[in-house]
Formats: sequence, C-alpha cells, structure tokens
Amino acid sequence: KTAYEIRNCDWSSDVCSSDLTMGIPALHAMVRTQMVSSVRLVDFAIERLRAIDGKLNAVVTWMQDSAIERARLCDHETSNGNVRGPLHGIPYVVKDIIDCDGVACTWGAEPFRERVAGRNAKVIEMLNAAGAIPVAKVAVGALAYGDIWFGGQCRNPWKIGRAHV
Repeated sequence: KTAYEIRNCDWSSDVCSSDLTMGIPALHAMVRTQMVSSVRLVDFAIERLRAIDGKLNAVVTWMQDSAIERARLCDHETSNGNVRGPLHGIPYVVKDIIDCDGVACTWGAEPFRERVAGRNAKVIEMLNAAGAIPVAKVAVGALAYGDIWFGGQCRNPWKIGRAHV
C-alpha cells in the first residue's frame, strides 16, 4: 500500500485490519514514517480487543484514556523526529500480574480485586521508556495458576474452545 492508501484507509475493513497485524517491525516503519499514527494504532487495538473479548473473557482493566494520551505524545514526538525505538507508539496488553502505577493489578484473585499498584514494575518502566503503549490489563488464572480468575474462565485466543494455558 502507498502512504496515502494507509492514511485514508477504512480501518474497519479486512484489508486495512490485516495491515495492522503484520508485526512490530512493519508497524514501527509505518509509525516512524507517519504512514499511520499511534493514536490510530491504539484505537484499532482497543476496537479489535473489544470485539473479541466477549469470546475470550480476558480483559480485567481497560487503559483506554491513558493509552490515547500516550499515543498522542508518541505522535507528537514522531512529528518532531524523536522516535524512541522499535516499540515507539506500538500498543500492547499487560498480564494482570504485572504492576502498572495507578492501575488495578488483581493477580486474578478475588481477595485482590480492588488492589491498585503503587508503582510500575521494571518491565513496564522499560516499555514506557521505549514508547510502547499499554491498552489493557488481561487475565491470568488466580495467582497466575490455571485459567480461572474472579471474572470467570479466560480463553485461548488461538483456539477459543481451549483454556488459555
């Protein structure tokens, strides 16, 4: 696709959607060259995750507002020639056993359902510094064991009929 075709794509179509699932190196090239904005990638990732979460039962906490804010910052940096690296502006999900400052981190267990992390885990600090954008916290089994969490059973995205493990 040309830059014009990608910028003006109807992101709900299968053709454009497949472009955004082609892997981090290709997405990085598109963000770096401003063929697609980080905001658009985040919107697409959230839209796609919302569309499949009913089958997966995976999202514990949505991080949409902070994700859009981070994406805008990444787009601003990109427009000023400051691309932090290959993860700059790329959306991702975080397992619910990893602390993100100010975000629920429940470990999938009922006693910790209201637990909010007071700081970022080291891996989140590193991903933030690289410009990666978390869009949601996703389920793990209670205390990272199995596929049952306080929200039910999470499903394997590659084989919906199987558990996530």
